[in-house]
Amino acid sequence: MQRFGSNEAQESIGKTIADWEKEAYADSKIDYQKDIQPWIGNVMMAFLPSESGSWDRDGQNLLVVLGIKNKLKAWNFAEKLQKEEGKEITKTKYKGVTIYLETSTDSDEQGATAILDNYNKVVFSENIETIKLAIDTYKGEKTSFVANPEAKKALNQKLGLKNPIFAFYLADYGELIGKALASASNQELSTETLEQLMAVESAVMGLGFEDKGLRLKYLVNLNQSALKREYKPEKGKIVSRFPESTIALMTGSKVNESWWSLVEQSEVVPQLDQLLNGWETMLGSINLDLNEDVFGWMDGEVGLGLVTVDEGIFKDYGMGGAAIFQTSDRQTATNTLKKLEELAAGNSFITIDRRSIKGKTIVEWIADNKVLLSYGWTDDRTLTVALGTPFKELMEVKGKNSLAGSKNFKDLAGSLPEKNFGYFYLDMKKLMAVLNNLPSAPSNYLPPESKAVLDSIRGIAATSTMGDRSTAELDLLLHLEPNN
Repeated sequence: MQRFGSNEAQESIGKTIADWEKEAYADSKIDYQKDIQPWIGNVMMAFLPSESGSWDRDGQNLLVVLGIKNKLKAWNFAEKLQKEEGKEITKTKYKGVTIYLETSTDSDEQGATAILDNYNKVVFSENIETIKLAIDTYKGEKTSFVANPEAKKALNQKLGLKNPIFAFYLADYGELIGKALASASNQELSTETLEQLMAVESAVMGLGFEDKGLRLKYLVNLNQSALKREYKPEKGKIVSRFPESTIALMTGSKVNESWWSLVEQSEVVPQLDQLLNGWETMLGSINLDLNEDVFGWMDGEVGLGLVTVDEGIFKDYGMGGAAIFQTSDRQTATNTLKKLEELAAGNSFITIDRRSIKGKTIVEWIADNKVLLSYGWTDDRTLTVALGTPFKELMEVKGKNSLAGSKNFKDLAGSLPEKNFGYFYLDMKKLMAVLNNLPSAPSNYLPPESKAVLDSIRGIAATSTMGDRSTAELDLLLHLEPNN
């Protein structure tokens, strides 16, 4: 981590860690760097369900497994721990293994510890029964997590992280999430909902350092038989239609298919059905059909972005909006635009005008003698919409002056899978430069520590894709400033 961020950011993070250590060991003479760091190796934490298998906060048990890389220093720490005031440690034997039960004389806090694997590992939990389960599993009397087929599949997933910090494994995903949802709603889930949850078998997430910063990867193993549609990632081209001055961008494709999937899910999820009905009622009141007029024609790529501006109605804010839609159903999209124009025409504050730019007819919504919204067909399949952004700027995007051709985008998203379901992109430097020019700039209110951390982030880029029909992947890169 010392390779990234300004000196101020590193001091801020260091202070946060130091404050946490003071709080964690406030009632103790333990010093993490002197007493624990010299002997502690790898760390694993496991969340176990309650004995009944239910999912509730009171029933969750945390089991911590610590590797011991220096037995002598670990023994010295244990000796120091036993001499601490305000703590009482008793020993009990369970199947030949000594369990140390620590209780506080000042509170109800307690913890249980045991040493396994020839003094190479120590297990800890607040619940002594959890320690007994760990001992049973270590001795082969209980089935281990690794023996679970879905856990084995997750553990064998290759995240491809160069310098991993941690990995998180979730087996029996559908069953676990189903129990959590049922517990939260206090009612059993329908068979259809459970079937949808079972489409995900297991998941694994990891975080690691790379040359440019932090990378997060999330892999999901899918049950192929439960998938109703085949999803194919593609090499999107819509990024090349946004200007280099783009601050943030989110892209995708075939929004209509995602919408129909959502509608199908609403048939078995009452809360979602209620939400969609509310949307349909609201848009129906202005003569728009949610299925046909809004999402039905969006069968191509879609991009929604924020762009820096130095003119127009949003000049004082420094940024405007841009949206690009590609469709094979231009007529339906045109009909939707006509309905919106009829709606706007009834507003006395908006005037609708048409003009030609490079042979293309552009519709402009004008408010207070300034263009609020403009849109037009830049080719037979592409509808371009500008919100407070000069339309001409979007028409002149080509090659090197496009976002796809810019150094910033290549640095941020260049290492992500090219064939994907869409990008999320944020240029933090551009965003902070725009925000800091506002009268109520964040820098005027942010604590110096927070500002230093934000200034250390160059940007964020993420994609989702499928390596094959059985694996979905989310890939996110947090690009950090190098420490010079």
